[in-house]
Amino acid sequence: MFLTILTPTYNRAHTLQRLHESLENQCLKEFKWLIIDDGSTDNTEECVKEIKKNSSLVIKYIYKKNGGKHTAINEGIDKIETPLTFIVDSDDYLTEDAVSVIFETWNLNKERTDIGSYWFLQSDINDNLIGNKFPEDELVSSYTDIMINSGIKGDKKSVYLTHVRKEFPFPVYEGERFIGEGVVHKRIGNKYKCVFNNKVIYISEYLEDGLSKAGREMRVRNPLGGMAISKEFLSKDISLKIRIKKMILYVTYGFFAKFEYRKIISSSGNPLFATMCTPISYILYKKW
Repeated sequence: MFLTILTPTYNRAHTLQRLHESLENQCLKEFKWLIIDDGSTDNTEECVKEIKKNSSLVIKYIYKKNGGKHTAINEGIDKIETPLTFIVDSDDYLTEDAVSVIFETWNLNKERTDIGSYWFLQSDINDNLIGNKFPEDELVSSYTDIMINSGIKGDKKSVYLTHVRKEFPFPVYEGERFIGEGVVHKRIGNKYKCVFNNKVIYISEYLEDGLSKAGREMRVRNPLGGMAISKEFLSKDISLKIRIKKMILYVTYGFFAKFEYRKIISSSGNPLFATMCTPISYILYKKW
């Protein structure tokens, strides 16, 4: 077993079977499936029990108190022992060759100690590619250069070396149940390089009650997480256009967090820059 597929889930009993079918259909089955139930109130546990009865896969199910997807991921990562970890949401599924593509990509690069993650493409349920391809196949580069500064659009899927992911858990803020995954991607990307592969391995369905659809509302209700991820993208290796956007968001989330203005400015890391962005941030805060 070289890979653990980690699925954080919350009230997704109705979609887990589809994901399970895509895992059963994998060309290569040298993986485990770890399901972390983040306090579901539907019949998720019963659904998993039924799946396990007729499954050929190694499946482990863990129930935890609801704390948000990021806390479910943290708990799952802590228990994984395989070399690679692949986070697959419970309302999405994989192409039949996904695990074999991951294995081939990892096998070609596993002697390199400077690589921490492997990135792949994803499509929607109608086989439409989400966003752009990477500039080259099997490209080794930094997360910042390719995923941030290059202008490549659309969601992509990452597979991490487990020991690398254990180094960088999600920050957890009391009372908050969401933080964007970019905060972890950026921190890992500061230390390790990535391999970018132009193969689609992941299929997404954006459900009306999903986190992707929740978007701004979810972020406004969890402003400390919003501040954390915004600040992560204020470093000088990030293009100026993006830094301006992130500083505007940092100050905006600071208003939602009910921080004193002086604290927002001083904690930004660049008080003058934050002050310059404040008028737009305040307008955005009032609009939202």
